[in-house]
Amino acid sequence: MINLQDFSGLPLLLNNQDNSLHPAGEISFEKIERVKLDSMRPVLLNKTLKYPLNVYTEYSDIYLNKDKQVFSKNKLHYSIIILPPGLLGIEYNKTHIFSPDKDQNDITAIIDILYGWGTILVQKVKEKGELDFETDVSYVATFKVKKGDRIPIPQKYMYTFINPANSPLIIGRLFEDDGKIDYRSMKKEHGMSYYFIRKNARQEVVRNPHYKEVPRLKRIKPDDYSKKYRLTASQPIYTQFIYNPERFKKLLV
Repeated sequence: MINLQDFSGLPLLLNNQDNSLHPAGEISFEKIERVKLDSMRPVLLNKTLKYPLNVYTEYSDIYLNKDKQVFSKNKLHYSIIILPPGLLGIEYNKTHIFSPDKDQNDITAIIDILYGWGTILVQKVKEKGELDFETDVSYVATFKVKKGDRIPIPQKYMYTFINPANSPLIIGRLFEDDGKIDYRSMKKEHGMSYYFIRKNARQEVVRNPHYKEVPRLKRIKPDDYSKKYRLTASQPIYTQFIYNPERFKKLLV
């Protein structure tokens, strides 16, 4: 068992044999979702895959029992994603694509890396006119993240998590709405504008050819965003939210 309390702010243990979470105190999970391969097939490079049956697990609406009212009062949610190591064909293991919740707030989610290391891919799509049939990307970037990094995701950006490591990537998410993309709206694009693959025992990033226009991939340091929004490096996002929920509500709701 791996103790996640220092980096999550919650009494949680990770069973690193089956990548499951276990409470070590008065804590609740309202939902545990094991995300199936079939639900992600539309955004995979190889759509004929049969394994793994379950790609990753998301524990939704996690809170200390004493904090339940703080979340409901401020209309925010905290979830934890466990993204195991492995491959989806030649792609590194990844999550669903998450989308912006609303347009009026500054950011769509705040990410807290609780264990491991990996990549967050973010992209912004150009608005289509009446005669536009192709999808163009106006901005695309990656965050290389590790345990202890705290990153706000800007509004109007889609994002996904990728795990190229040999250990699980564990991600905390503070957000208003769940925001998973309806893949019917991305049928032609087959996912985001870049794929992260393993080739000749090395990581490579390849462009998704289903997009007409894609800018060069930028690489952003997590600190560049966390400092802008005054996210404290020494405290987990869960703890920061409980200490000052009004500030996070202004950012996210």
